[in-house]
Amino acid sequence: MSASNFDVTKLFEGKLALKGTDVPASSLAGKVVAVYFSAHWCPPCRAFTPTLIKAYQAAKEQGLPFELIFVSSDEDQEGFDEYTADMPFPSVKFEVSGWRRRGSRGRHGQRAGSGRGRGGRGSALAHPSHHHLLFACFFLSLCVFGLIQEEDARSQLGEQFSVRGIPSLQVIGKDGKMITTDGRTGISKDKEAAIKAWCEL
Repeated sequence: MSASNFDVTKLFEGKLALKGTDVPASSLAGKVVAVYFSAHWCPPCRAFTPTLIKAYQAAKEQGLPFELIFVSSDEDQEGFDEYTADMPFPSVKFEVSGWRRRGSRGRHGQRAGSGRGRGGRGSALAHPSHHHLLFACFFLSLCVFGLIQEEDARSQLGEQFSVRGIPSLQVIGKDGKMITTDGRTGISKDKEAAIKAWCEL
């Protein structure tokens, strides 16, 4: 895939969700796709997002062959959830915090378990055996691998789209070619008319 030619069905396969429900990347086929790089902690992003949502909703009401995908630069699940609560379009899944929480529950569970044991069992948990240590290291490595993998999924998209700052709205045509890397200006100026123009290309 070159920088100017994107296969969106492959690029986003297995990565999309809307309100907790998976969205098949095949639903993007034959549509103009805008990719929105943004974050809850970014004031210019929060200022632009309501305008983008209104333009998106108007485009959908007109039946335009258009889809919008949000790629988060948020640092935690809470920020992501709050930001996407009013978004009517799919997002690239934010799984980083999920891995952290699973790892955190595991560590909490070990501490709680060590205090519950009786006699020899309590001692074994308080002073884990070699096998316990090996299992703990293996579990931790899985959590770290998952964390890195999910972070990479979003950071790689930023690299593929050469994102240098947010908010960034990049628009891909039905043929997979980039229409514009500055969709933000079009939406800010022309609202849903910009989307209609992109769909007519």
